Amino acid sequence: MSRCSSCAPECALRSLTAVLKFRNLLLFRILGKSAMVAITATEFAKNFGRYKEAAQREPIAITSYGRTSGYFVSAQEYAELQRLRALERRAYRLSELPAEVADAIEVAKMNPAHDHLNDLLKEQK
Repeated sequence: MSRCSSCAPECALRSLTAVLKFRNLLLFRILGKSAMVAITATEFAKNFGRYKEAAQREPIAITSYGRTSGYFVSAQEYAELQRLRALERRAYRLSELPAEVADAIEVAKMNPAHDHLNDLLKEQK
């Protein structure tokens, strides 16, 4: 199979893609689930456009010296992460409790449907 110099970069990229697909298929068989694409930081920098498009389909793990240093994800994935972080429960020390949270707790009223629970507490006293 001969390669011309004009398509050498494209042929090399197709070859690399085939290797990555084979590796992911092998990991899929070993782990029993799909594996995330992992590439080196150098490969990522050289082919940013390609991985920018790939990140629209799945997160891309970026590795450096054999360790994952970060992930490249789509804007939608990142927005979802931010939305989930906003929903996380927050725990505060009493001394660090923000005034607006303290005020909200002070004016909060329990649903009258749960009054029977208060009655149970009164009976135990």
